[in-house]
Amino acid sequence: MTGLLWALACAWASATGLASPEPLADPEAQPLAALPPAPTRRVFGLELGASDHGAIEAWITLNGILCAQYPTPTRATFHYACTGVALAEAPGDLLLVRGEGAPLHFIGFTRTHQDAASAEADYTQSVAARQAELGPPTRQDAFGAVEDVASARIVRYVTTFSFRDLEVAVKTIRVAGGSYRVEQSWQVPGVEASVPTHPRQGALSGQPGARPPGWNPHVSDPPPGR
Repeated sequence: MTGLLWALACAWASATGLASPEPLADPEAQPLAALPPAPTRRVFGLELGASDHGAIEAWITLNGILCAQYPTPTRATFHYACTGVALAEAPGDLLLVRGEGAPLHFIGFTRTHQDAASAEADYTQSVAARQAELGPPTRQDAFGAVEDVASARIVRYVTTFSFRDLEVAVKTIRVAGGSYRVEQSWQVPGVEASVPTHPRQGALSGQPGARPPGWNPHVSDPPPGR
């Protein structure tokens, strides 16, 4: 996924197979004001632009999902990273992102496949599912012949659905002959690009006064007992 590794947390998410948020920066994209609103912004029972921390935690509890929750070290965002999640679709890895004191603005759902045929089936089915909800895609890459994809070291197919208040993407990615990742993402346009950054602190920067493990750079006092 282009534009990955916004911060250390995004690097961790990538290493564990989680899709990471990226700002939308397509110079050929239509101005947002000229696009229609999305038919829906509900995904897996959460609502982009509306579900806050309490709603997300309640949803996690209701669905019996185990998630690592953490503020990102250098950006004003909070992540919920959940692996092996089985919701309305086949099991995958889920990443939810909201801003500090702000509602959910990004959902990423990733499945990993070892062969091109499985990746092709997942990509095709995922595009069809999103099209049933959102209508025709704004841009669509057709999956190549399976035998050609299997022999390619680098693979990237993308289908997008663009709206004034929602950007949805389905991607198949393979880098340097590794496994295939089918990534789906839903995000509110412009939010990720406008998130403020924080300077790295303590142990993250290697400077004197390093903070202990578990230190939250978004608060001024250390955790109890630390």
